Amino acid sequence: MKNQVPNLYPIFRVVPFQHLYQHLSEEIADVVVAFREGGLKKEIHYQELAKIPVVCITKNHSFFTEKKGIQLCDLKQGSLILLDPKKCPEEYRKLLHRILGDRSPADVYFCDTVEAAVTLAKAGYGVAMLPDFFQDSVPFVQRVPIIDAGPISYGVYYKSLTGHSLRKKFVKLAKESFSMISSS
Repeated sequence: MKNQVPNLYPIFRVVPFQHLYQHLSEEIADVVVAFREGGLKKEIHYQELAKIPVVCITKNHSFFTEKKGIQLCDLKQGSLILLDPKKCPEEYRKLLHRILGDRSPADVYFCDTVEAAVTLAKAGYGVAMLPDFFQDSVPFVQRVPIIDAGPISYGVYYKSLTGHSLRKKFVKLAKESFSMISSS
């Protein structure tokens, strides 16, 4: 985008999750790049950029590191590191319901960010279940795909592209960028 629109001055905002889509409706934000959510107003449009698989991140845990993939039921034992359900995508929350069950709260660490979850996994606190944004391997941990957890749709939300050439260009370039990442 910078190469094609050199005078563009992007502003990135971190706002509470529940306010993101309100900012689109009020056109305070031009786009939101996030996981797909249901139940949004019809005026908000979504274009998928990628399907992100869910993986386990673990510090050389022998059970997981010897496998090329695991099942969700394999996560029923031991300590888990998870994203905060109030701040994570709908499809991820559905996975949480499948693995938490009657688990003791002492066996679950909820994190606000992916970085915090990876840090706890690196320190050996448990196995982190996360969307796989790790194209390169994260040092000192193993990534193990979860076979029976479908990928989560990740994309861009916007109110309208009509009459908004920069928005339209951003969406086009984002799709191109993600298709290059997916093909490599």
